Amino acid sequence: MFYFYFMKFIPIFILGITLSAQTTNFPKSWEGIWKGKLDIYNSNNEKPTMTIPMQLVIQPKNDSVSSWEIHYMVEKPDVRKYELIRDGKDNSWKIDEKNGIVLPQTFLNGRMTSSFSVEKNLLIASYWLENNQMNFEIIVTQTSPEKTAGLGNEESPTIGIHPLSSYHKAELYRE
Repeated sequence: MFYFYFMKFIPIFILGITLSAQTTNFPKSWEGIWKGKLDIYNSNNEKPTMTIPMQLVIQPKNDSVSSWEIHYMVEKPDVRKYELIRDGKDNSWKIDEKNGIVLPQTFLNGRMTSSFSVEKNLLIASYWLENNQMNFEIIVTQTSPEKTAGLGNEESPTIGIHPLSSYHKAELYRE
């Protein structure tokens, strides 16, 4: 039942994605040096288990490539020098981590989002601008469901339950 309800709205949903992606002035409006803190939560705590100073530097290299540097300002700073690359003609993008890993990026409602797995963890990473602030979050769960629910029929399909294991949230401000 839910499946058929959702399928009715896919054309409207896709149109919304296309319009949103075209109106963000991306990546120009995101360029600059963004600084703040990254809070890391595990599934058992309301308060962060760790807070790390963070910086995101986005600078144009040419019409289709921008530098995308993430700096984690820990005891021994961790600097990740990635590139944001236009992927074709239709406002699609990817982040090249410069180590053989290239992550396609999807724009949904002004957010740049990717999902990928590392070992047995599924990560969903999003960036978005809101109120002159760059937001970054990562939601982490296991790739395999912990358990299932539902009756396995049209009225109650079988679903996988994936409890969150951690949540990362950064609020960054343009320097």
